[in-house]
Amino acid sequence: LAPRAGSQEEMNSHMRGEEWNLAERYTNMTKILFLTLWYCSIYPFAFFLCALALFINYFAERFSLMRTWRRAPRLGSYISSFSRRYFFTLAISAMA
Repeated sequence: LAPRAGSQEEMNSHMRGEEWNLAERYTNMTKILFLTLWYCSIYPFAFFLCALALFINYFAERFSLMRTWRRAPRLGSYISSFSRRYFFTLAISAMA
């Protein structure tokens, strides 16, 4: 689409990439992990499904990050430290 654009501004808008949100990616990963921990007692195969879902999710998002998403703004480490602190504690207490 970009080579057939009528103006330089239109061509630049085609090459810019899509917006994405890091918090949405963390939420998606945490949701998969929580659902696995919730259903693992009645369906132990959920761990394998979780691993498969996270594996597919990793490669799909890596491709999107390198090819289709726009460059992200600089963010601090608050989201990752929050997720690591609270999710790890809840996962350990749920499995105990």
